[in-house]
Amino acid sequence: MSKDKVQSNLSMVTTEGVAGPESMGAHFSLAYRKRSSLFADGWCYVSARSALFAVLDACRPALLHVPNFICPVVFESCEAARIPVRRYRMNSAHCAEFPSLRDGEKIIVPNYFGLGEEMVSQSVAEFGADRVIVDSAQGFFLPDQNCLATLYSPRKFLPVADGGLVKTELSLRIDLPDEKASLRRSEYLLSRIGSAPESSRSAYVEAEKSLSPISFESMSTVTKALAESFDLEFIRESRRKNFLHLARAFDCINQLSWTIGDQVPLCYPLLIDGGERIRAELLMKRIFLPIFWPGIAPNPGYEAQMAQTALHLPVDHRYREDDMNFLIDLIEKIRKNN
Repeated sequence: MSKDKVQSNLSMVTTEGVAGPESMGAHFSLAYRKRSSLFADGWCYVSARSALFAVLDACRPALLHVPNFICPVVFESCEAARIPVRRYRMNSAHCAEFPSLRDGEKIIVPNYFGLGEEMVSQSVAEFGADRVIVDSAQGFFLPDQNCLATLYSPRKFLPVADGGLVKTELSLRIDLPDEKASLRRSEYLLSRIGSAPESSRSAYVEAEKSLSPISFESMSTVTKALAESFDLEFIRESRRKNFLHLARAFDCINQLSWTIGDQVPLCYPLLIDGGERIRAELLMKRIFLPIFWPGIAPNPGYEAQMAQTALHLPVDHRYREDDMNFLIDLIEKIRKNN
């Protein structure tokens, strides 16, 4: 089914006669104001893994080169599409051991932490636009790349429970959404308002599990409406300001080197001695940091360090300078006491 056909099926029947609202009166929906057309020129799926599946189904590479250091669901999408995979290594956040590509082969290149635009551009220049799939799940604000497809995961940057986006010239298959399933997944977002994260953790985990089946299912109406209601400029600037504040405090001890430029980061990745111990003590203080990625088999060196000891500090729009100072002081205190 085409993208336009899905959108047509989703629209409500309008009243005959003079053009007007689809309906008037009745009860309120969750209030929102449409601020931007995020999805007008993209293919919208229930998740980024399903978006990748649709891309692979359309282009059918003879072999896909995938970095070892990447979210394991990428390999699940490849398996679902029955595309053979060959792994390549990352030896730093800014440098990959890129393979040679034969006829019919393609490569997926990640935009790590929303800070990998340089490596993405390098890969397109090296392999050509029609052979590179950019995985920008960690970089929602990365501009559409001149490549075969660019994948985004809005829920890593916006408070939505599902959704994946593809920018591509390919013609993809897309099916109708499961609106009720999307509403069920959104439960944890409402439960999280005014409550501790522990109280809605189980609902969040169940919502994540519900995205496991890989399909051509499209993004729900509620996800689109919510995503397009957020102040993206506020989100963008908050992340950049918070990242730069942490950078001023930690760049001198960070074993990683970041150049932010115009990029919008997912987090501030901090690699320092004793990272696992610091993460454990932060958890005791109810500072919850993600691990990228559980379930991968990292190679020695950079991949193992990032998977095991790196601290991925939050920089999102919920936090201000005072919050960053609190986090900085807490990490410094833990380091001094051990």
